[in-house]
Amino acid sequence: MTLEDKSGMIDAVVFPGEYSRFRERLQTGNVIYLTGKKSDQNSVICEQIRQDTELSAMLMHMQLCIKLNSQKQAELHQIQEICRKFPGHTELVFYLETTRKYISPRNRVSVTITPELYQQLTQIISPEHIGCIPGISSQKN
Repeated sequence: MTLEDKSGMIDAVVFPGEYSRFRERLQTGNVIYLTGKKSDQNSVICEQIRQDTELSAMLMHMQLCIKLNSQKQAELHQIQEICRKFPGHTELVFYLETTRKYISPRNRVSVTITPELYQQLTQIISPEHIGCIPGISSQKN
């Protein structure tokens, strides 16, 4: 099947067992969140499919991860300021590409992930540098 959002389209492979478990969620127009393994550049093999109503509870156990170059301190501070406008329960962390380390802001920042937050972040950084990851231990910045 093909999935589409504002960032583009991707093919998703759903095997028969998973399809029977998640059939009611796979209706045109439904908002879903899926996890799986990347098969190639434009496809993913689905392992779990959740409805948007389950997403907010799931995000409380995840972190909003922003991938940045370590030298981009101005962007790091801009991102923190934007995120402070959307207080919530999803912790903000940064993945610094040059050092390959995860860090948390000195003063912890937790957000509510909304389309408005995403839109503001994508004005500063590209969408492929924004993601949600399972909660991890972070080093303090």
